[in-house]
Amino acid sequence: MNLGKIVLTLLAGLLLASCNSTETALDVEAGRTASDPAVTVNPGGAAPAASTAPAAAPPTAPLSPAQQLAAISATRMQFAPIIGAPVEQVTPLSRRLTVKAKEKNLTIYPASEKNVTHVLKGYFSLLNESGQLKVVYVFDVLDGSGNRLHRIQGLQSTPSSSASASWESVPAALMETIADQTIDGFIAWRGASGA
Repeated sequence: MNLGKIVLTLLAGLLLASCNSTETALDVEAGRTASDPAVTVNPGGAAPAASTAPAAAPPTAPLSPAQQLAAISATRMQFAPIIGAPVEQVTPLSRRLTVKAKEKNLTIYPASEKNVTHVLKGYFSLLNESGQLKVVYVFDVLDGSGNRLHRIQGLQSTPSSSASASWESVPAALMETIADQTIDGFIAWRGASGA
């Protein structure tokens, strides 16, 4: 299976799953991990359909370093429940998201906070292909009203000795790498756009 087929498979799954979901991820509080009250989990929940909302227009001029710092400092970030990955794999991701955000001077607010500037909603899928477990991730960056502003996505792989895709085989270090890439991607976008 090539990367094109992986992407098509993921998109088809996202579309199908979104047809079956009636709950709003922002309202799910029960799956919150004990180790991090700011990041919640919704294992096996539905993933979103691809948004048809237009992307925010890029600024006409690049932001100065001072403007970038101001944009990042003004961020009031919140994580919605992670969808598609079990609690055991989301826990190291959650912890690392919190640590990395603090390193980058971002404050993460709990789900109960209503006055946020950005909400990150994460969706995960796991594939097994050619002896590799592939974790496909998408984080939609939403404004405080739920409008999608940006998307951070990627794929991380780890060797697999099994023919099936099993979340239990995904190491914590891989999930921590995804957390680092997510925060770095957010910082790069936020610092460049100021959105």
